[in-house]
Amino acid sequence: MEYPTFFGETLPVISRAVDDDDDELLPHDINCDVSVRWTPIAKEELSKTSDDNRLECNMLFIAIDLEASGFVETFLLHDEMTELLATVSVDVEDDISDSSRRHHLAATTDKHCFVRRLKNKPSVLFVLSTLQVSQYQTPSWTDQLFSHLSMSNADVVVLTTNLVSRYHSEQCQSDLLAPFLRSLNTSTFSGRPCAPYLEQPNVISGLAAQIMTYLEIHQVSGVLYTCYKDVSFVDIKTMKLFCKILHSPPIRDYAVKNPNADTQLVQLAELHRDKSTLYI
Repeated sequence: MEYPTFFGETLPVISRAVDDDDDELLPHDINCDVSVRWTPIAKEELSKTSDDNRLECNMLFIAIDLEASGFVETFLLHDEMTELLATVSVDVEDDISDSSRRHHLAATTDKHCFVRRLKNKPSVLFVLSTLQVSQYQTPSWTDQLFSHLSMSNADVVVLTTNLVSRYHSEQCQSDLLAPFLRSLNTSTFSGRPCAPYLEQPNVISGLAAQIMTYLEIHQVSGVLYTCYKDVSFVDIKTMKLFCKILHSPPIRDYAVKNPNADTQLVQLAELHRDKSTLYI
């Protein structure tokens, strides 16, 4: 089977058919810096590790955007004791001590990126990101974070969403039954994703593409699930659609039954209802 590629989708396409005098047209002055601020606990562990200043990571969940982060908070973390390891920022952020005092829904209510881990399984890490990361910043984002994680034996799950208006299909878009899931995986991923593969000519772009590219290059097992939705606001149906992956490996080993899941999802959706735009 020929899988769609995510390579080449993370860098801007700039024509080289320009004169030297046209260099000012290139984005030299764009800020590509990404800052990872480790907590004192993480810094101490990094200084003591024998693995080239890397934290042990056997399982890594990366949720990109509000719905993906809300799903992880509700179905993977709601009853688990976690500790904050780091914040990732692309702009000036609050001091790490202030960030650590935010309540457990902070990653899904503010523009933040938190790195957390399970206290009883410290090699299981979660990245919950609602940051707007530009295409110029995605290489720095992955390098800054992954350079401090020992991932040679890790499984990585990436969750994200896209608008159905960006989905290319022979079907009329009005006939597509959104939301729906599509998947991609690296060549070292064992097994098969529980959602159909993303069909060509569709591609994954932005931070999700950069992460999958990094995993492929470094031969790390990874699978990505993206949910195509037909609304621009935080949607309960979209978050619940990710539940289809809860019984698939390696995710099923970390699923947590949440009797209050519906209530929590409704609260999250209502929290962002007033901030939603009216149009896609």
